[in-house]
Amino acid sequence: MANATYPIINYVSCAPNIQVKFQTYSRRDSQTWRGTICGTATFDIARNFGDVVSIHEDMEAAIARKEITAETFLLIKTADKAVRPFAVSWINAHTFEQTDNSSDVTIVVHNVSTVLAYRIMNYIRDLGYSCTQT
Repeated sequence: MANATYPIINYVSCAPNIQVKFQTYSRRDSQTWRGTICGTATFDIARNFGDVVSIHEDMEAAIARKEITAETFLLIKTADKAVRPFAVSWINAHTFEQTDNSSDVTIVVHNVSTVLAYRIMNYIRDLGYSCTQT
């Protein structure tokens, strides 16, 4: 799959204590992973939480990915209370979602008319979220 594009997870916005679920691109792992984000880590930190080199080699060859030492990892505390490292490129972004809805997010839209602001708010509501204008 040369030149394939894959959605990117914005790991910068993956704040600690957010509950998530996702699947990886592993050829052997069809499990849906669930857990709480503990933080992000570099390779040097992540390898203390698991054999990231072996896991990296198990990912589908078609996935365009960085060298393992250049990866950013999400540290996820799973149901068994273990903290597991997942490189961002291992995670199938189509399956990645936040599972708790307790967070409030502030969205600021600049330089739009009132009509367009209401359209944006209606679009957000149509997706099942609540929103307010301040």
